[in-house]
Amino acid sequence: TVGALFVRSDTVVILSASFYPAESKPLDLDPPAGTDNPLPPGGTCGARCLDLTSNDFDLEVGDLARLQANDQRRLILIESATKKGGNKWAVTFTDATEIAGQWAGFTDGFLLDRFGTFVQKLAPVVYYLDEDRLMRATSFALDGSPAGDVMAENVKALDVKVVFTDGDAVDHLDARDADPTNDFDDIVGVRIRAEFASAAPPRPGANVYTRVYEWQFSPRNLSYERNR
Repeated sequence: TVGALFVRSDTVVILSASFYPAESKPLDLDPPAGTDNPLPPGGTCGARCLDLTSNDFDLEVGDLARLQANDQRRLILIESATKKGGNKWAVTFTDATEIAGQWAGFTDGFLLDRFGTFVQKLAPVVYYLDEDRLMRATSFALDGSPAGDVMAENVKALDVKVVFTDGDAVDHLDARDADPTNDFDDIVGVRIRAEFASAAPPRPGANVYTRVYEWQFSPRNLSYERNR
């Protein structure tokens, strides 16, 4: 399985391997003939097209997936999936360079590896603020924006911070900077502070009632891995 947590100011993104209706299996790259490795920039059947082979193909238009070549990962949003015959498929993805705060597609010089590349369907969950509404999305529009449903209204503020093992709590993490203490493997949990308001003031001319809630989530599997 794969798991990832991304936090940015008023947004929380949780990514995991899809388990519905069945566990999503890695779909292997079907590389072109030759021995060159890594492959030239771009896809194998077009600029944003990948030839894949699998007996458990489960990708559909609009699905979010991870594209992994050895230890390098990118997100891709599926634009089309065409069966070529047998267990071979051609998959194209959108031209988004960032999805849910993560690099997407072939950004930053990403190259396919002839022997170590695969694609796997993901199950995203995104919580974010849209004006005064708290939203929850489990899918994305093809432009890369989350397709959310309203969870709560009259939200005056939503502040999300990611907490690290050294005690720092910041608005977002960045595994690409020079600080080794704010990477994905340093996460302890997420702290969320939300302020809600009543739909209307209790009487004419009065202020609306507000209440602040704060939660801290520490995923159990992170604690287990550190203490095992």
